[in-house]
Amino acid sequence: MGFVILILLFAALCWLGRMVETKAHEELSLVKSCLKKLELNQSQPKAYEAFFKVLEKCTYLRSKDVFESGSIYDRLLTIFNKNSVNFFIYDIRINLFEKYKPGSGVTVNQRVYASLTSTFENLLPMYAIKKTTIIEKIMTILVRCELPSGKRQILYEKTLEILEKNSDNSDVKKIILSIGRWHFGKSRVGGVPTVYDEQAIQNDILVRSSKT
Repeated sequence: MGFVILILLFAALCWLGRMVETKAHEELSLVKSCLKKLELNQSQPKAYEAFFKVLEKCTYLRSKDVFESGSIYDRLLTIFNKNSVNFFIYDIRINLFEKYKPGSGVTVNQRVYASLTSTFENLLPMYAIKKTTIIEKIMTILVRCELPSGKRQILYEKTLEILEKNSDNSDVKKIILSIGRWHFGKSRVGGVPTVYDEQAIQNDILVRSSKT
């Protein structure tokens, strides 16, 4: 009797595996089809919206299908680079990172994190458009990134440069605090910035604010 149960259980697991594989393949085909339409209609906002909706509905699409070399993400990068002023692409990019979590069981090239960092740098000078939510989402992803100290310092300096032109913007100051704590914390035990780090960040904010 026990042997029969094991056979049935094994059969059920095999069926479930095939079903998941089939669903993943179907969703991948649908995403690629919609992506093709987006590539042909990059100037049309509705094309971005349609792709975003399809992406949100996916439940079986795998991280490797999204991020492996030559895959969906690489094709999207080409679109992103040509349409950097379209904020819908940032929503799509953040959705990909949040939903498919690159690095969680998937080997992801440093190009992925580099592209996300580039997105962050592009958004900062356009801060007047008030895309605070997107920047905050990017921060939650950057926290997971193992970027070298030099690159973290560059991001920190860029936010301080933005503050010089927007000294009364409390949102920019909050972003600086987040980036500063992330940057300094990465070099500390337990990832937590020291009291001296916190003071250094506050001093940087005061100095840059007074330059306007």
